[in-house]
Amino acid sequence: MTLDLSSITKAVDALENAVTEVRNDDFMNSLTPQQQEIIRAGVIQHFEFTYELCWKFMQRWLAENVGRTYEAFEASDLPFRVDVLDWHRISESFHKVIEQAYEVIQSPEQRQISR
Repeated sequence: MTLDLSSITKAVDALENAVTEVRNDDFMNSLTPQQQEIIRAGVIQHFEFTYELCWKFMQRWLAENVGRTYEAFEASDLPFRVDVLDWHRISESFHKVIEQAYEVIQSPEQRQISR
Protein backbone atom coordinates (compact mmCIF):
# COMPACT_ATOMS: atom_id res chain seq x y z
CA MET A 1 0.00 0.00 0.00
CA THR A 2 1.25 3.45 -0.91
CA LEU A 3 0.48 6.08 1.70
CA ASP A 4 -0.12 9.71 0.72
CA LEU A 5 2.49 11.92 2.37
CA SER A 6 1.21 15.24 1.04
CA SER A 7 -0.38 16.27 4.36
CA ILE A 8 2.81 15.46 6.27
CA THR A 9 4.88 17.36 3.70
CA LYS A 10 2.63 20.43 4.05
CA ALA A 11 2.76 20.23 7.86
CA VAL A 12 6.57 19.95 7.91
CA ASP A 13 6.89 22.84 5.45
CA ALA A 14 4.60 25.01 7.60
CA LEU A 15 6.59 24.11 10.72
CA GLU A 16 9.88 24.94 8.99
CA ASN A 17 8.48 28.31 7.87
CA ALA A 18 7.26 29.10 11.39
CA VAL A 19 10.62 28.17 12.95
CA THR A 20 12.45 30.29 10.36
CA GLU A 21 10.34 33.32 11.29
CA VAL A 22 10.87 32.81 15.03
CA ARG A 23 14.63 32.66 14.44
CA ASN A 24 14.48 35.97 12.54
CA ASP A 25 15.71 38.41 15.20
CA ASP A 26 14.61 41.50 13.24
CA PHE A 27 11.06 40.18 13.03
CA MET A 28 10.85 38.98 16.63
CA ASN A 29 12.39 42.18 18.04
CA SER A 30 9.80 44.25 16.18
CA LEU A 31 7.04 42.58 18.22
CA THR A 32 5.84 43.24 21.74
CA PRO A 33 6.62 40.54 24.35
CA GLN A 34 2.95 39.48 24.22
CA GLN A 35 3.07 39.13 20.42
CA GLN A 36 6.33 37.16 20.68
CA GLU A 37 4.66 34.76 23.11
CA ILE A 38 1.71 34.32 20.73
CA ILE A 39 4.10 33.55 17.85
CA ARG A 40 6.00 31.00 19.97
CA ALA A 41 2.72 29.37 20.99
CA GLY A 42 1.80 29.08 17.31
CA VAL A 43 5.12 27.39 16.52
CA ILE A 44 4.57 24.94 19.38
CA GLN A 45 1.10 24.20 18.02
CA HIS A 46 2.59 23.63 14.54
CA PHE A 47 5.07 21.19 16.09
CA GLU A 48 2.37 19.31 18.02
CA PHE A 49 0.19 19.02 14.92
CA THR A 50 3.10 17.80 12.76
CA TYR A 51 4.22 15.32 15.43
CA GLU A 52 0.69 13.90 15.74
CA LEU A 53 0.35 13.62 11.96
CA CYS A 54 3.67 11.74 11.72
CA TRP A 55 2.67 9.44 14.58
CA LYS A 56 -0.62 8.56 12.88
CA PHE A 57 1.20 7.96 9.57
CA MET A 58 3.65 5.59 11.26
CA GLN A 59 0.77 3.70 12.90
CA ARG A 60 -1.00 3.30 9.54
CA TRP A 61 2.20 2.21 7.81
CA LEU A 62 3.03 -0.33 10.51
CA ALA A 63 -0.51 -1.70 10.49
CA GLU A 64 -0.44 -2.09 6.72
CA ASN A 65 3.06 -3.51 6.43
CA VAL A 66 4.19 -5.18 9.63
CA GLY A 67 0.69 -6.16 10.75
CA ARG A 68 -0.14 -7.68 7.40
CA THR A 69 3.17 -9.57 7.32
CA TYR A 70 2.62 -10.94 10.82
CA GLU A 71 -0.94 -12.00 10.03
CA ALA A 72 0.20 -13.69 6.81
CA PHE A 73 2.81 -15.71 8.69
CA GLU A 74 0.32 -16.65 11.40
CA ALA A 75 -2.29 -17.76 8.85
CA SER A 76 0.15 -19.68 6.66
CA ASP A 77 0.75 -23.41 6.78
CA LEU A 78 4.53 -23.01 6.82
CA PRO A 79 6.21 -25.94 8.58
CA PHE A 80 8.23 -23.49 10.68
CA ARG A 81 7.59 -20.39 12.75
CA VAL A 82 8.75 -16.95 11.69
CA ASP A 83 9.25 -14.17 14.21
CA VAL A 84 9.25 -10.56 13.06
CA LEU A 85 11.52 -8.50 15.28
CA ASP A 86 12.47 -4.83 15.44
CA TRP A 87 16.22 -4.74 14.70
CA HIS A 88 16.72 -1.69 16.91
CA ARG A 89 15.15 -3.36 19.94
CA ILE A 90 17.15 -6.57 19.99
CA SER A 91 20.51 -7.00 21.68
CA GLU A 92 23.85 -6.65 19.94
CA SER A 93 24.63 -10.31 20.64
CA PHE A 94 21.42 -11.33 18.86
CA HIS A 95 22.43 -9.07 15.93
CA LYS A 96 25.57 -11.19 15.56
CA VAL A 97 23.58 -14.44 15.58
CA ILE A 98 21.27 -13.12 12.87
CA GLU A 99 24.12 -11.76 10.76
CA GLN A 100 25.71 -15.22 10.62
CA ALA A 101 22.76 -16.71 8.72
CA TYR A 102 19.88 -14.62 7.45
CA GLU A 103 17.59 -14.46 4.43
CA VAL A 104 16.52 -11.20 2.80
CA ILE A 105 12.78 -11.41 2.08
CA GLN A 106 12.39 -7.91 0.70
CA SER A 107 15.13 -5.67 -0.62
CA PRO A 108 14.95 -1.88 -0.16
CA GLU A 109 14.29 -1.54 -3.89
CA GLN A 110 11.10 -3.60 -3.54
CA ARG A 111 9.53 -1.34 -0.93
CA GLN A 112 6.79 0.88 -2.29
CA ILE A 113 6.53 3.91 -0.06
CA SER A 114 6.06 7.00 -2.15
CA ARG A 115 6.25 10.59 -1.06
